[in-house]
Amino acid sequence: MIILSAMKSEFADWLEKKYLSWQIENGRGSIRKWSEGLGINHALIVQYMNDKEKPGPKIKPILAEQLGDEVYDKLGEPRPNPTLRVLEAIAELNDPEDQELWDLIDRLIADRGGIVTKDTG
Repeated sequence: MIILSAMKSEFADWLEKKYLSWQIENGRGSIRKWSEGLGINHALIVQYMNDKEKPGPKIKPILAEQLGDEVYDKLGEPRPNPTLRVLEAIAELNDPEDQELWDLIDRLIADRGGIVTKDTG
């Protein structure tokens, strides 16, 4: 159940509006169905919408990927640095199939004399 209140935080109000927009586009689906589409536990979404909890560091990027970086604005937090996101994604490369990407990264760094900056890109 969602609490409709003028006392809700900007984030909870924004999240509820995102859900209502999704409902309009998708034929009045349930919060459970919406949360499944977001890839976030239904109970957490309800907690966020009722202003009982704020998303933690693992959930915020998921919300941002699904609903936009505006999530950080609504939480009163700075948006993440896009370069840092790329570096974090690179750091997670550990599958043997990722070797091609590592080889490309090595070549790019070597082509730049071992230095990678926004000016050499």
